[in-house]
Amino acid sequence: MACNGGYKAAAMPERRGFLLNEYTGTREYFVLRGGVLRIRQQPRGVDVGAVYLSAIGSEVKLLANNMLHIQCRLPHVQEYSLAATNEKEAEGWHDAIFASIRREKAKIDALLELLDSGCTMHKYNYSNSKRSRRFFWVADDGRELCWGRSKGEEVGDSQKVNLRECIGIIYGPMTTTFQRATLSEDPAWTCFSLLFMGRTLDLAVAGDLQVHAWFIGLQHLISQHGVGSMPVMSEAQFVTRKVQYKLMAVAHRHGLVLGRYLLERIREAAADRGLAKKPPMSRSSISMSSGGTLAKPMTLLGPLAVKASSSSSGTGSKKDKKKESVEVAIDLATAGRLSELRSKFLQLQTTLRERLVQAEASEAILAQAASGKLKASSNDEWQDEIRSRVVKILKKRCKALEADTQKLGDANEQMAPQVKAADKSERSLRKLQAKLEESETRRKELEEGLSKANASTAAASGEKKAVSAAAEEMTARGQQLQRRVEELERRLQEAQAKEHAEQAAAENHRQDEAIAKKEQEKLQLSQKLESLERDRARLEEAEKQSLDRLARTQQLNQKLDKALAPLKEASVRLREEQRRARSEVQQAGSGFSGEIQKLLDATSMIRERSKALEDKYKEAMEDRKKLHNLVLDLKGNIRVFVRVRPMNAKEKPTEPEGEPTIQFRDDINIGVYDGTHSRRKWFEFDQVFAPDTVQNAVFEEAKPLATSTLDGYNVCIFAYGQTGSGKTHTMTGTSQDPGLNTRVLTELFRIRDERRGEYETHISLSVTEIYNETIKDLLCPSSKKLDVKINADGSCGVPGVTESKVESVEDVLKCINDASKNRSTSSTDMNEQSSRSHSIVTVHTRSTLKGSDTLVGKIHLIDLAGSENTNKSGVSGQGMKEAQNINKSLSALGDVIQSLVAKNPHTPYRNSKLTMMLKDSLGGDSKTLMIVCSSPAQTNVTETLSSLNFAARARNVELGKAKRNTVAN
Repeated sequence: MACNGGYKAAAMPERRGFLLNEYTGTREYFVLRGGVLRIRQQPRGVDVGAVYLSAIGSEVKLLANNMLHIQCRLPHVQEYSLAATNEKEAEGWHDAIFASIRREKAKIDALLELLDSGCTMHKYNYSNSKRSRRFFWVADDGRELCWGRSKGEEVGDSQKVNLRECIGIIYGPMTTTFQRATLSEDPAWTCFSLLFMGRTLDLAVAGDLQVHAWFIGLQHLISQHGVGSMPVMSEAQFVTRKVQYKLMAVAHRHGLVLGRYLLERIREAAADRGLAKKPPMSRSSISMSSGGTLAKPMTLLGPLAVKASSSSSGTGSKKDKKKESVEVAIDLATAGRLSELRSKFLQLQTTLRERLVQAEASEAILAQAASGKLKASSNDEWQDEIRSRVVKILKKRCKALEADTQKLGDANEQMAPQVKAADKSERSLRKLQAKLEESETRRKELEEGLSKANASTAAASGEKKAVSAAAEEMTARGQQLQRRVEELERRLQEAQAKEHAEQAAAENHRQDEAIAKKEQEKLQLSQKLESLERDRARLEEAEKQSLDRLARTQQLNQKLDKALAPLKEASVRLREEQRRARSEVQQAGSGFSGEIQKLLDATSMIRERSKALEDKYKEAMEDRKKLHNLVLDLKGNIRVFVRVRPMNAKEKPTEPEGEPTIQFRDDINIGVYDGTHSRRKWFEFDQVFAPDTVQNAVFEEAKPLATSTLDGYNVCIFAYGQTGSGKTHTMTGTSQDPGLNTRVLTELFRIRDERRGEYETHISLSVTEIYNETIKDLLCPSSKKLDVKINADGSCGVPGVTESKVESVEDVLKCINDASKNRSTSSTDMNEQSSRSHSIVTVHTRSTLKGSDTLVGKIHLIDLAGSENTNKSGVSGQGMKEAQNINKSLSALGDVIQSLVAKNPHTPYRNSKLTMMLKDSLGGDSKTLMIVCSSPAQTNVTETLSSLNFAARARNVELGKAKRNTVAN
């Protein structure tokens, strides 16, 4: 299944077979297919139950004795305990169910990505069933379904519903909103509805892939966040219902209900194969079952119903109504004839298809008869041969149709990105349309401004016309004055003589210039006067504002004076009180100085006493520790250290706030808080190390026990704990910060060098691992089978293992590095480099005192593989087998510890290779140290409590006083 090219399903795991149901006590037949585990009584029987292996709350565990524990949440909480006949079958069922759950999670994750991207759907209004197109998407981590004109629009323009209030989802047009829609433009198989209290959200989405993604994805989100439990439709049921809706649509197009349509098609198929007579496909044959047609074609009723309703609601004249009624009658008659012609066309098309198939089959038979390959003699044989040929031709055509269908499906998937691009283009067009509307609004605003400017221009032109009229009037008056001047000049010329004409003209010219000059000065003076008037008005306004500000300032000063008066009085009083207080302090100081000195002397004495008490307390604790170790040496108890690793980056975000998971009271008491039961349990051990403890501090505590190897004692130091708790870091460490293995051997070499004048010391090293109950030599890997043997003196050994002599720390590092390369490790969900075996570093020492006996010592440095919860580590296949063997050997170690605590006469050492190798360390006369490594996270609190409870039991084991091993020379 694919949607927009974003998700393609991988092959779904399938498995079937009988399993024993522990709840019913009967063997039932289980079928795993399509993410559903179906339960039957017999292989061919009907389903009596089903387990939906959804992505929410589904879990499978592989337990001991080939038991499977299955838990699921949908459609309600169910648990099953099933037993397989053997280990291989149990592992096969576990792997198949686990792969099915993971496949469901991957499929849901892909669908949720598509829902988050969103697509265009049609929404039917709840009140009036009107259909609108909107863009839908999922937000708030799948808790909200949002829609709007586009995904990028403002928050206020979009709408949303809270899926936490949803109570269910229905596939198909089943609600009253769809039923009220008279003309549904969406096929039934594209519709679905979300149910809320008192209302529904009815949607339709185009395309097989889109409707699959939205229905299955929303059903998952509603199951996860919705109210209560609800019926769930599996993917197979959804596909079946979708095919049913499509067949119903095809049947309605033929004017039939689904049952009658399928019956007719079966009869046609039987007739095509010659098994029955073909029924006629006339309108009468499909219209007489219940007094009329079983289903009328919706495409014919739609336009007529609309036209009839529009004519009945009109308000025209009688002539128009008569004309409309005639048109309706004509349309009804035309529709009837079209329906009859369509039926005849379908019948003729079916007949032509049958004749073509028969003709093709007959030609093939005639060709075979002509070549002599056909041996039919009777008419029945000829008919059988024709029928078989027809069937083969029909099969061939069916295969061709299936190929065409597959091509169409592939084309549909290829067109999905184009549809998405078209939706994106449509959103871009909407944005452009909004910008266009905004530009249109601005254009209208500019047009309004332009019209206002035109009006102001018209007013200015009117003023201009008035000025022009005044100018014309002035021109006319000027002309009159000019004519009058001319008349006066003429008279002057007539009155005066010719000799005075030039003088008069010159005088007139001077007078004209003087007049013009005066006029110019008058104009300048008038302009200066106007400027001075403006300056005066401005200064008067500024003076008025200044007076107002001055009045307000005076009022504020008066208010401040009134407010400051009591403050000034208070200030005077305070100065007086301060002076009196200073004098009183000076008088009192002289009297207190002696008492203060006494207090200082007493404080120094108390500090010295406290320091002395602390020193005594430390000495007492050291004495207590020595006495405790002496008691343990006498009893032979297993010493137990606990080391808590730091919290990693994955655990910090999920760690709850408030009460810390791990708490230390002192260096021997540790408390673990269980958040599930809201209680803290305290444990007491020989030493407790906090997360910030360095490697050297751990070694200093273990050094006296480890170095007693050179004194002829057998010592065993092993690290125990869940996977990922820091065991390998404690025992092996890194090249920059080595662990106990390197530090112990370094200390042994240092002591050897100190005793070189008195003792002759030889040290040898062997490194082995126990992988899947098989002992392997890590210094010299080979296919040779190794096993644990009990020596004559009761000690344990591994014959054939490589024992390398080492003379320096460099030799030790080389051996440990070579062994680390050969050790079995792999990556899990709990630890990126998880140890899949028990690593055992064995050091043998022989110290010979010159002229005396030889001291023979041995120390086991063991890094146990971590106990593992397969549901958290996520292992399967070979990893699952490794985890089972690890847990089995650790369980055998727990049985041995329990037997030793109870002091049973028989201890089950032989149940595991690990307990066999530790036999002389746990049950002999050796010194044993157990380092329990723990996680500080609340997510691992169950494993932490289990490890500390085991360590508390191991601390009670009494091995007896350790004995020194000597060999006479």
